[in-house]
Amino acid sequence: MPSRLFILGGGEISSSEGTTQGDPTAMAIYAIAIIPLILMLVEVASQVSHTTKTAAYADDLTDSRKISNLRHWWDTLSSLGPTFGYFPEAEKSWLIIKEDKQETAISTFSDTKVKITTEGQRHLGAVIGTEKFREKYISEKIDQWISELSILSKIARIEPQAAYSCFIQGFKQKPSYIMRTVPNIKGYLRHLDEYINTEFIP
Repeated sequence: MPSRLFILGGGEISSSEGTTQGDPTAMAIYAIAIIPLILMLVEVASQVSHTTKTAAYADDLTDSRKISNLRHWWDTLSSLGPTFGYFPEAEKSWLIIKEDKQETAISTFSDTKVKITTEGQRHLGAVIGTEKFREKYISEKIDQWISELSILSKIARIEPQAAYSCFIQGFKQKPSYIMRTVPNIKGYLRHLDEYINTEFIP
């Protein structure tokens, strides 16, 4: 019998498979359950190429190799996945390639709905791609953070200690994560640093 999950505002979702959303043990159970799929995927993929680089975080699977081998990896995932309750969605999947490989990639993945880009794409809160794409992504992130800080700065005029606590416990982790995952962005962060020093609790 499906579990009844209630949504703020009166909505309801009927959960009939997988772990129950909101359950503290859900992530651990999911991680354990998906390990056999990942091990099988790596084993099958390594038979085709010994230079495989497979990585997984929750239900986000990533691989790096030649385009023809990537197609084999995708077909294997699409075939094995449903057996483990994992259903790959081509519409949400991205193939990031070099410009000179674009035609080959389009031809190889023509019968799938996998999206192809030569610029870049967001990946687990970080970014993979060209310098131009990375610069655009980081710039947009910083603009968003400054917009959020402007609201926190208004709160700081009345409740500086509460605002500072929010900054340390929550906001600070956002740029920290980007600094750990995206290399050489010191120059882009200067504007954010100046805003923190001059506007947020000067």
